[in-house]
Amino acid sequence: MKIRASCVSRRFRPRHLAVLCASIGLVTGPAFAQQQTVKLESSLRVSETVTDNAGLGQSGTGKTDWITQISPSVRLIANGSRVNGNLSVGVNSAFYANDSAPQSNHLMLGGSGKVNLVDNYAYVDVFGSISRQSASAFGPRGADTVTGTSNQTEVRTFNVSPYLRGRLGSTGSVELRYAMTQTESDSSVLSKTQSDTWTLNASDSRASALVGWGLDIRDSRSDVTDRGTVSQRSGRLTGFVHLDPQFTLRLIGGTESNNFGGSNKRSSTIYGVGADWRPTPRTTVSGTVEERFFGTGYILNATHQTGRAAFTGSFTKNVSSTSQTMLGAVSLYDLLMLQYSAKYPDINERSAIVRQLIETNAAGQGGVIVGAQSVLANGFFLDRRFQLGVTYSGVRNTVSLIGFTSEHETLTERLAVTGNAAAGQNATTTGATLMISHALSPLTSANAAYSSILSQATDRSLAGSRSNIVTAGLSTRFSPKMTGSLNIRSNQGSGSSSYTENALIGAVAIQFWALNVRSLFRSPGQAFPAKSGPLFFLR
Repeated sequence: MKIRASCVSRRFRPRHLAVLCASIGLVTGPAFAQQQTVKLESSLRVSETVTDNAGLGQSGTGKTDWITQISPSVRLIANGSRVNGNLSVGVNSAFYANDSAPQSNHLMLGGSGKVNLVDNYAYVDVFGSISRQSASAFGPRGADTVTGTSNQTEVRTFNVSPYLRGRLGSTGSVELRYAMTQTESDSSVLSKTQSDTWTLNASDSRASALVGWGLDIRDSRSDVTDRGTVSQRSGRLTGFVHLDPQFTLRLIGGTESNNFGGSNKRSSTIYGVGADWRPTPRTTVSGTVEERFFGTGYILNATHQTGRAAFTGSFTKNVSSTSQTMLGAVSLYDLLMLQYSAKYPDINERSAIVRQLIETNAAGQGGVIVGAQSVLANGFFLDRRFQLGVTYSGVRNTVSLIGFTSEHETLTERLAVTGNAAAGQNATTTGATLMISHALSPLTSANAAYSSILSQATDRSLAGSRSNIVTAGLSTRFSPKMTGSLNIRSNQGSGSSSYTENALIGAVAIQFWALNVRSLFRSPGQAFPAKSGPLFFLR
């Protein structure tokens, strides 16, 4: 097997990582006069994929290849009264023995965190993601990041949001927030977009036993490289009517303006109704219907959790963008975090347990985002979307289902999409992933997954594209720090992109070390608590 030196296939701006690291606890200071726990984990994943169609070419043009992936990573978890968050950084190096694609290195990053700057007053939220997405809804869809790479592009999304929060009387609150979101990719499919948004929210939903009020003011400006600036402004006044301790009715009125249609701004009124229902502490249902500049918009959400199951679903019609739909997508990780929220209230402890469950029972599926995007597009679009996630964990069986359907419609001629512009901007995409895991023993499990995605142009100017992926195999834990898996896979595409791929994938993951550091930033004269474990004291 020939292995050549790899080449870097992407760009990365170190300031993005610096912002995330500083925000979730890699950088702290004496101002944090509280106990802070930081956990660092180092791991390495090595996999070998034997495939008969590495490039997902048409029938007769597929190329067999042996693909070696080496993926070192570091995970940080910060937990304390001042800093909470997690950050995972790694590199995925891929080597193609038969040169079906160039050797490559791809940075992998995912993290989110919250910094409490001033108690009950000043905070900062951060989020960062670097992932690989299908560029075209009508092209071949790879089952991983190393097959079908011709239709993949790297998408980078970063968000930093400082805000101030205060109280209004005994039951009201006020929040002033600034959010900077930046999204870009290595492809012209998705140009660099930066959005700067200011929001002011003031409310007192319990101003009296029966009624309350709320005020929401929003000013957003988005700059899309080579495609101009889009501005949005809106103001809403909401009246709350408490018909029951578990049921609240909302009456909404306001105004909005934007320049989606070009340089000229247009204004319109907003009016609508909403309701919030919480029949039990573990069940929430909320809905809002409004008349907007594009017609009737709605946001309907529901969640339910038990000790063994969790459900989340939404049905929306709203203005959206690439970064917004990525942030709102459903993943297996999200479902399990919801399911175990009651059992593990601490979010960082829960995150560590969920990630361990995924690596043991569904290795490689933790970041599955089914329906994150119908297509990658610059600017804004109207998205009518239904998505749901269901997971159930029994004594020996785990079943998870993630599904979605999205009708994607352009708002302005300045949106640019890969492939046929009209079909790309106005498309319907439906998909679902079903994952099943059965514990054969305390250390070994059998796993199976089925994923299907169908994309169709609204005007039928392009043939529809369907992808069906079936995976089955075994995963086991060799030792407390080593896991392994062996899977077989079938990936079939039809319609505008027809192909067939079969593959065998073996992987081993090793955790090298885990470091727990408990630091105490204290005020002068404050006594050190008597606790076991490594301590680093800083004044």
